[in-house]
Amino acid sequence: MLIRDAVLRVTIALLMIAPVCDVCVAADSEQYSGRLPSNVQAALMHNAEALDRLVVDWSRRRVPAVSEEDTLQKIDMADDPFFFRPDGQRLSRRGTLLRSINRGWHRDNSGNFHEAPQLLTYDGSLVYMGSEGFVPGIRSDSLQLCVLNRSDILAKTAPEGTLFDDEYYEAVGVKEFSTGATLARLPASLLLWLIDEGAEVRRIQEAQCGGRRATEVAIAHHGVESVFCLDPTMNYAVLAREDRDSVGRLLLRADNDDFGLAEDPPIWLPRHCVIQRCTFSSVPEGEEPTPLFTEEIRAKFTREFDEHDGEFAIDYKHCPGVMVADRTLPEAAERENGAVDYFVPPDASDLDRAIDAAAGGEAFVPKRTHWILVINVVLLVIAAAAIVAVKYINRHKRSP
Repeated sequence: MLIRDAVLRVTIALLMIAPVCDVCVAADSEQYSGRLPSNVQAALMHNAEALDRLVVDWSRRRVPAVSEEDTLQKIDMADDPFFFRPDGQRLSRRGTLLRSINRGWHRDNSGNFHEAPQLLTYDGSLVYMGSEGFVPGIRSDSLQLCVLNRSDILAKTAPEGTLFDDEYYEAVGVKEFSTGATLARLPASLLLWLIDEGAEVRRIQEAQCGGRRATEVAIAHHGVESVFCLDPTMNYAVLAREDRDSVGRLLLRADNDDFGLAEDPPIWLPRHCVIQRCTFSSVPEGEEPTPLFTEEIRAKFTREFDEHDGEFAIDYKHCPGVMVADRTLPEAAERENGAVDYFVPPDASDLDRAIDAAAGGEAFVPKRTHWILVINVVLLVIAAAAIVAVKYINRHKRSP
């Protein structure tokens, strides 16, 4: 592990001084300007569409360019104890419906770390998030909180909030719409999306990328030049991509290898990705790019859904004791946390009453408990009446 980390750090240092052509060394070929050839556009569109009904399961480890402590300080995440712990994600899609299990971590009061998968699903209208390791059918007893939200509310209240990780898709050249405002959009080719957003196509040429013949596409957008190396023998899958600023300093580079083919429809995807980052979203704007950390990703993909991959809603209604933060109710807007909180009762038939009580700010008493109270009161009344009757009879017996 230490040797692998050292190799990754050396790679970062070499890339910082390498010109952009080190990613794809141009060969003599026809130059294009202004737009992509139609066959390349069609291939990139096909690749994005082929992500439908695909399950991608990837794991990731981050290696700092210097020490973990110094790197966390530099990216303004010194309070994050999980950043350099291995994590991963399993994402399945069916059209705009999606399901993501993020394999993160939880630290208990004693400072011990525990794996704590976070589940997020979108069923076309509602967004569900389950906390503290909830995986339906596997560890349903560990669901502690289920957050419900309507996608239209989420788009307004947290439009830029990222709901699931998209680093693997970023590496393979896919624009995965993972924020509150974009969740209902289908994945797109990152290259085509940037061009649609106004990026200028600067060059398209034959190239060599890691010893393979490739098509190099360079675009400019918002002061950044992005270079994509595409393999025509794999329907223009992304072999490598990098971003550099206006003076040529490296911002990001992704290298992909060990490609596999997912059939029906066909798409080539890498099983191994290495991403070098010299800037990060939390780094203050204007900071000079400098090596920060490397992400190494190992991925598997299949079109065979397991028994849970197609569940795009959390069945919290049959998890007694679970706390639900419900942001779909009109009363949620009046609450300080933006949600109506209630617990799922033992009897699922009581749920609507529990929700109504919570929305009205009242205490909820389950039907079973309610009848127990009624019976107890009746018994107390009967007992009291019996005592009074006995005393009355005894008093009259003693009377002359």
